[in-house]
Order: sequence, then structure tokens, then C-alpha cells
Amino acid sequence: EDLQFVFGPGATTTVVKRKASPRTKLSAGFQCSPSLLPLLPRLLGCFPAWFNHHAQVDPDTVQSPSEQGEQVKGVSVDIVDGTLGFVPKTSLVDRGIVVEPVLNTLLQGGIGRLMAEKLLTECGLDLSKQEPNQVLARIGSLDGSLATIDLSSASDTVATNLVLDLFPDDWFDLLAAARSGSVTFQGRRVVLEKFSSMGNGTTFPLETLLFWSFATSVAELEGQEGPIRVYGDDIIVPASIAPKLMAVLRDLGFTPNPQKSFYEGP
Repeated sequence: EDLQFVFGPGATTTVVKRKASPRTKLSAGFQCSPSLLPLLPRLLGCFPAWFNHHAQVDPDTVQSPSEQGEQVKGVSVDIVDGTLGFVPKTSLVDRGIVVEPVLNTLLQGGIGRLMAEKLLTECGLDLSKQEPNQVLARIGSLDGSLATIDLSSASDTVATNLVLDLFPDDWFDLLAAARSGSVTFQGRRVVLEKFSSMGNGTTFPLETLLFWSFATSVAELEGQEGPIRVYGDDIIVPASIAPKLMAVLRDLGFTPNPQKSFYEGP
């Protein structure tokens, strides 16, 4: 009951982007990943009108006229993988994304919104605004006190075992149930080692939380104070801890982007 479910603007495995709307998604039936199956009854229970719209009476259930209660209803749910696709990142490079099944998108979006609320109340990070990062980046460019660190393919290098090691079990189980663990590409099935992809509604708050945790831990270890702000993989920290933090990030499987990271000089 803590999750707010809203359809996003993107495609699903059965609805292409140009036709994506709540109407078309509601009409397309139910699809989910294999990992979501254990939560499926509870999730569908959150949408009784949608469930009833697609429901059929179970033909294997026979009730006599004297029996009380409703007829047993069920819906058809397609168990599918995500679909790997690509969208423009720059004029030269495409970004890999995963198009998710519709029920996964709803659960991911609800979890992502809850994580964003907790990041705001517990960590002071407002994921609806990038302006605080811009202000701090300007300050760092003027006086050199702050570093900006950017990572290459950050969401693609969050390893599943890293999340398993760092997150409480109940949160890991919930996030893992919502993800697509495999994708199809050019008729081939690919099992993902990364935890989540662009296209997963939990990816942005997840990587924000991870990188904020690494940054604050390094600052505490080094005894350094100063602003720490993270927005996805856009990290701003005191310049004095930047080399140590970048070393930690490399040890954890991430790749700082030297063209977009600045912690010394003009």
C-alpha cells in the first residue's frame, strides 16, 4: 500500500512507444517477467477493475447453485523476457535500454517513487531537480573546492551481487522480483549480469543511493566535510576525496569518465 502505481510514457513488450498510453496498456492484457511470478497475485490484487476487465471464469471450477460465494475467476498472464533496444544518446552513440513487461513497469515505477521519497527525506537528495548539482558544479569550477565525477555506462555496470551484498534482504528481494533478468535480442535470449537497465523504473534511484553511499562513506573515512550531491551517476564531492572515491568506484566495477570528471586544475 506504500507504492504509487502510474503508467510511464514508454513502451512495453506489447505496446510500441508511438502508441504508448494508459488506454493501450490497459487494453493489451498482462505480461510479466519470470521473477515477478511470486508477487503476481498481490500485484494484480491492487488493480481489481483491470483484473475483472480481463478475467474469465475458470472452466475447471464447477459450483452448484447452493454454494455461496463468487465464481472463481482468472486471467491469462504472458511470461516474457524484456526486449533489448537502443535509443540515441548523442549524435554518434546509442544507449542500450530494456523494454519491460507491463506489470514489471508498474511495480518498478512504484518502487522507484518510494525510493525517491526516502532519498529526499533520509539523504536530502531531490531526484526531481538537477539544479542543485548545477549550482555546486559552478562553485567547484570557480574555487576548486568541489569535484564532479561522471561514470561511463554506470547503470550497465551495477552488478547483481553488489546489490545483493549491500541491500537489506527484503529490499533486494523486492527489487529482484521487479527486474527482468533476461532479454531477447535478434531472436537470442541473453541473461543479464547487471542488476537493472535503463528502462527499469528503479535504476535511477538505485544508482543514486549506491553512489551517495560510497561518497559519504569515503568522506567519513577521510574525515572530510563538505557538500555531497548525487543525481544518478552525476556525483559532486569535496575535491579532496575525489581520488580516493574514484579508486573505490573502480574497485567496485565502475569506470570514471576522465573526459567528464574534474577534481583539480581549472
